[in-house]
Amino acid sequence: MTPEFAKDMAVWIHFMGLVPGLLYALAADATAMRSLRRPLAAEELRQLRDFHLIISLALLLLWASGLALLWLKLGPGGGSLTPKLMVKLAVVCTLTANAVAIGRIGLTGLGSRPLLRFGDYPAAFRIRLGLIGGLSAACWISAFALGMFVPLASMDFGQLVLRLVPVFALCLAGGLAIAYVARGLDRRLAALREAAMPGPSDPLPSS
Repeated sequence: MTPEFAKDMAVWIHFMGLVPGLLYALAADATAMRSLRRPLAAEELRQLRDFHLIISLALLLLWASGLALLWLKLGPGGGSLTPKLMVKLAVVCTLTANAVAIGRIGLTGLGSRPLLRFGDYPAAFRIRLGLIGGLSAACWISAFALGMFVPLASMDFGQLVLRLVPVFALCLAGGLAIAYVARGLDRRLAALREAAMPGPSDPLPSS
């Protein structure tokens, strides 16, 4: 096996971990957002656990292929990491730690509150969910950008930080905003449902 073929294989495996990981993370976020309107069904909670398993496997592929790429690029004697590689390594480390938090805090907490909407959760739990959800989105978007956008490879550390910090800020702010407004949103939706229901004195619609 030539070094070029080994590098191509590692890049392909890296891509196979990156894209499914991002897509299933978005699918998990979309499923969890349904709890804004109603409690999650048992099937949806099972889907979230399945998504988390697939995302964890995607992370394993990212680690295995990423370390292989590092070895192929730097060689057995080692070498200096580029700013892009250092930032990407930090993002994947953060993503891995956040995945552990999602499993231990997010999925465990959701499973213990199967009959509640998101707005009914305790405020501290909503904030934790907002933070880990926002951090997950920011990390996957950043990892995808670092892996797919060639111009980022030539940027120095400061330029990369300037481009990624807004992504993290927006995602975290969005997660916290959802956690903050969920309680009031839940009450407004309930009021709208009650207003839409015909009262005892309201005439029934004619057929």
